Amino acid sequence: YNLSTLYDSLNWSFGDNSNSSNSDPTHIYQTDGVYSVRLSTNNVCGYSFVEKEITVNSLNTNNNHFTESSIFIYPNPAKNKIYVKSKLNQVLIIDIIDMVGKLQMEKRIIGSSNEIEINVEQLSKGMYIISIRDDFEVVSNQKIVIE
Repeated sequence: YNLSTLYDSLNWSFGDNSNSSNSDPTHIYQTDGVYSVRLSTNNVCGYSFVEKEITVNSLNTNNNHFTESSIFIYPNPAKNKIYVKSKLNQVLIIDIIDMVGKLQMEKRIIGSSNEIEINVEQLSKGMYIISIRDDFEVVSNQKIVIE
């Protein structure tokens, strides 16, 4: 979001050779990756910018009877806590796995519209896979960044 004030012009650079001069644009990345997003502003006093690195991923193995909107994981990136909310009316097991495949944490969520808070303060900064499964199969795999 653009929180800048007192600018005459602005430019968003999304890190994939795409730009926008809209104040609060929406951008869709075509491929997964790490992108450097920059917001530059100009006024009579000069030029300033803010830049943030973001990770885009589409890792998802939702099966036919599960929809992408059945499970919500937020915020991403996270600092101290993440929240997992399920619209599925069943017991789900949430595994947090590091990038070398080691299980770091396991939690359970039971029933429809339940939300579970997971404290991730003890995890090192980095990227993790959140694998959500029921008794028979993986429902969802998503990447999450811990800052």
